[in-house]
Amino acid sequence: MPEKQNSKAKRYPIDVEVLRKGDVITVDELKKIIRRPVDSYEWNFALMGLCQTIMDERKLLGKPVTACIRKNEICILTDEQAAKYNAHYFNRGFRWMEVGLARLFDVDTRNLTYETRKRHLRGIEVKSRILQGAILGLRNQLTLSPTERKLPRLGGM
Repeated sequence: MPEKQNSKAKRYPIDVEVLRKGDVITVDELKKIIRRPVDSYEWNFALMGLCQTIMDERKLLGKPVTACIRKNEICILTDEQAAKYNAHYFNRGFRWMEVGLARLFDVDTRNLTYETRKRHLRGIEVKSRILQGAILGLRNQLTLSPTERKLPRLGGM
């Protein structure tokens, strides 16, 4: 007979299954998790890593969320906030376009108002075309062509 799993076990460093959209992990909670002073340089790296871990774990569960850092707190954004945040993330530059677009697809449009949903879906379409054009433009720029030697050839060879 298989043993029952201990349901009282606490996940470390944070239980991502209980996090809901709109939750905020306060500085006091983060101090217990990270165990570093807030003004140290390790704090920022640990905070970014924890924020990314939360997003990755939720995506593996099939319940993707967008999390961001605001004033040393981790905020799990609502769908309305995530639609705006991810669109801004897309506009940061070419390196973040693909990530921002993938996050835009993860926003649950059922929780948006009609006008916001319409604007969000149109934004996804436009940003998809921008990314596609950028990728195709880079491919065209990266075509290799033979170069002519500018040095004289060595004699006897």
